[in-house]
Amino acid sequence: MTPIQACRPCAKRKVRCDKLQPCSNCKRRNTVDRCTYAPSTPSDRIRQLEGLVRELGNKAPGNVASRSNTGGGTQCERSALSTIRSNDPMLVEEDGAIQYLESRSWRPWRADVGSSQGTQLPGGIAPIPPPQLPHALVGILAHKDPNNIGDESPDRHRFRVLWDIFQERVEPLVRIMFRWQISDMMIADTTQLSNSMRSLMHAIFYASANSLTNDQCLVLLQTPKRVLLDECQLQCEKSLLGPDLFCVKDILTIKAVIFYVIASIGRLSTQSLWSIMGMTLRNAEKLGLHRDGLLLGLGPVPIEDRRRVWWQLQHLDLALAVRIGLTPMTLSAGWDVEMPSNIEDDDITLTSSAIPRARKGLTSMSYCLFTYWVLKQQRQNFRANFGHFELSWQINPEFDGSVKNEMMAQLEDGINREFIQYCDPINSLDVFLQLFARLFIASMHLRILHARVVLGKGDDDRAKLLQASTQTLRYNIAIQSQSSLAKFRWLTKAWFNWQAFMCVLIEARDTVDMVQAQELWKLLLDVYAAHGELLDFAEDRRRVQAAEIVLATWNTHKDKLAGQITMQPEILSKVSHDLAAYRTTLDPVMDSASLRDEGGLLPLDTQPEATVLEQDFSFDLDFQDIDWSFWISME
Repeated sequence: MTPIQACRPCAKRKVRCDKLQPCSNCKRRNTVDRCTYAPSTPSDRIRQLEGLVRELGNKAPGNVASRSNTGGGTQCERSALSTIRSNDPMLVEEDGAIQYLESRSWRPWRADVGSSQGTQLPGGIAPIPPPQLPHALVGILAHKDPNNIGDESPDRHRFRVLWDIFQERVEPLVRIMFRWQISDMMIADTTQLSNSMRSLMHAIFYASANSLTNDQCLVLLQTPKRVLLDECQLQCEKSLLGPDLFCVKDILTIKAVIFYVIASIGRLSTQSLWSIMGMTLRNAEKLGLHRDGLLLGLGPVPIEDRRRVWWQLQHLDLALAVRIGLTPMTLSAGWDVEMPSNIEDDDITLTSSAIPRARKGLTSMSYCLFTYWVLKQQRQNFRANFGHFELSWQINPEFDGSVKNEMMAQLEDGINREFIQYCDPINSLDVFLQLFARLFIASMHLRILHARVVLGKGDDDRAKLLQASTQTLRYNIAIQSQSSLAKFRWLTKAWFNWQAFMCVLIEARDTVDMVQAQELWKLLLDVYAAHGELLDFAEDRRRVQAAEIVLATWNTHKDKLAGQITMQPEILSKVSHDLAAYRTTLDPVMDSASLRDEGGLLPLDTQPEATVLEQDFSFDLDFQDIDWSFWISME
C-alpha cells in the first residue's frame, strides 16, 4: 500500500516525496538516509481503504463516504465545474476539521505529513508544531457583563502617548478617519463617550501599541510590549462588546473592528479574525456601505467616509484571505462603491456641498489609494473577462501566459503612472509607498515565473526568476534598513517572502560564477542582518528550516567559495548559535553551556550534533524537489 505521507528524510528536508519504496530522493542520496515512513493514523488508513473501494466500483456506505470529502467526482466532472477557475482546489482535514483551500499552493505542510504525534524526525530532532495562536475574543464573550464593559480609561500619560503614536505610525497607513475627527476625539471627555466611540478609542490604542517596538514601549510607557499589548487587547475586546457585534448599528464600530483586526494579525488566529471580518462585512452591508453614497443621496463627508471604510474592509479581507488560502466572495459580488478621492482632509468639511476635485500627484491618502487601486484593477479585469476574480490567478495554469503578462503590464504601467512618478524622496511616506509598490510588482512577477519554472514549463525563465527574487529581497531589505521608514515597519512585520529567499539560496548553491555566488550569499546575509525577527524561531517553523538549510549549504559549499568571498559570515555564527539555543528549549538533554567555548561562539563546523541538519547533508535539491507549499503558506 502506497504511503500517504512523505518519508521521514523528505519530511525533514521539506521536499516533495514520490512515496516509493525507497523514494527517488533517498535513492539519489545513496543511502545517506534510511527511507522510512511514519505509521499512518487509523483515520488515514480508513480513507485509503475507502478510496480503494471506490476504485473497484463499489459504493462505500453513506456515512463513510460522507467523511471522504476529497474524493468525490470524476476528473471530467471537476474539469467541467472549474472552467477557468483554479483547477486544484482541495479540502484539507486537520485535527478532525475540514477547511477549503482555493489552490494547493496554500496547502499547509502539516496537512501533507499528517499528525506529528508519536513521530520523531531522524537524528533525534522532534518535529516542530505550528504555533497555536489564541482566537479573537476568547474568554470575553462568555463573561460579558452589560453593566461593566469597556469603561476603563487609560491614564493621561498613556492616553497622550498612544494618540501621538497613532497619528505618527498608524493613521498614515490606515486612513479611515478624518484628521479633524481624530482631534475631536483626543480632547473629548472619555467618561462621556458612547459605547461605539469608546470601542473605537480602545481599538486605536491597541493598534498604536502594536506599532511600537519593545524598546519603545519601555522608554515611552515603562511597560514591556507584550504586557502593553495584552492590556490593550483585553480592553479593546471588552469595549467591542458594548455595541452588539452581531448587530452593528453605526460606522464607528466598523472602524473599531478594522483597527482591532489590523493589530491582531500575526497575534491571534487568522481563522477567528477571518470570521470576525465576515460578520463585519455583513454588518457593513446592512448599513449600506456596499452601495456608493452618491446613489443614496448622502452629503460629501458621509460619502467619502463610507468609501474609505468599505475599501479598507475589502483590502483587509483580502489580506486575511491570502493567509487563509482563498478568494473572498465579496470581491466577486456586485457592489458599486467608488474609490475614495485623492484629497487632503482639509479639502473637505461638514459644510462642503460637493466632494472636491481630486488632486494631481500624491496626498496623505496615496498609500491607501495604491492598495485599493491594485485591488480594483484586478477585480475589474477578471470580472469583465472571466466573470469572477480569484487570488491565485498568477499560479493558475488555466490562465494563459499572455493573460498574466497583459495583467502585469497593466498593473505595472498604472502603478508607475498613478503613484511612483510622483514619489518625493524626502517624504518618508512617499518612499515607503515607492518601495512597497516596487516590492509588490517584483513579488507578482516572482509568483508567475516561479509557477512556470516549478512545472518545468519555463526553463528559459529561470534567470528572470532569480532577478525577480533578488529584487524582492532587496526591496524588503531597503524597507527594513532605512531609518526614516522605521515608524511604518509594523505593517510588514508579519510578511516575509520565503519564496524569494529559497530561490536565491538554490541559485547560490548552483551557480559556477564565483562573482554571482558572492553577490547572492551577501544578499542572504543582508537579509538576516536586516530581519532580526528571523532568529525568533518560536514564531515560525520556516525560520528554523531556513536557518538549518542555510547553515548546511554554507558548510557544504564553503570550500568551493574559498578565496572568492571576502566577507566573514559573522551573521552565520549568530544564526548557528541562536538555532542551537532554540533547539535546547526543545531538547533539554542538550546543555546550553555547550554552545559556547571560552572565546565566545563556536565555529560552524564544531557546533554540537543536531544543531543543524546532518553534518554530511548536501542541499542538492532543485525547484521541483522543494515543497513550495511549506514556504509559500502564510501561517
